[in-house]
Amino acid sequence: QRQMCIRDSNTSIFNPGMVEFAIQCLENEMDQLAPNTPHIMGLSEWNSWARPYLVESNVNNCLDLSNDDTDILLQVLVDLKRARIIRRENLDSMRTDVIVLSSGAMTTGDGDQIPENIRIAISLWDIKIAEEKIEKKLQEWSEQAAECTKNALKFKKRNQIKMATTQLAKRNLIQKRIDSDSRLQIQLLQTSIEQIDKNR
Repeated sequence: QRQMCIRDSNTSIFNPGMVEFAIQCLENEMDQLAPNTPHIMGLSEWNSWARPYLVESNVNNCLDLSNDDTDILLQVLVDLKRARIIRRENLDSMRTDVIVLSSGAMTTGDGDQIPENIRIAISLWDIKIAEEKIEKKLQEWSEQAAECTKNALKFKKRNQIKMATTQLAKRNLIQKRIDSDSRLQIQLLQTSIEQIDKNR
């Protein structure tokens, strides 16, 4: 059953046949991507994206592939120009290193230059991730605001006016954050629309 592994866990010996089979499984899935539309994901998402397709194809039927194994597969896809890793400076919660997957071989551009269609796809992906994070925050703050309103009514019924006023003040602060992030979400949506129009 050891031959089912990409490489021996105790050595650096690779199983070329297994690598080729695993790459074919991943390429088959990538062939389903929309043509001329790069598929973007965070570099940290690679293992969780690739592993289900490898499991489905019984690549690791006997032994689980390690993260190192799937990283090797990614590098092979990069060499085949079916994938590209974009490492970005000044990383933060809104900007991460990304992987670009393609239904066909990608043109690499001149040197480290990123082709326009890939740059646009990454920008749209960044916007989508930012919107998801803002939406999650808006949901959390909406729940907190509702809790403040509930508490204010409870304190008012108990004639604890000062406590009720404090809760209302807290709710107002939360509402300002909600309004601010709602405006930011609209700006991101407008940017997304502009990017899509530019890509046409």
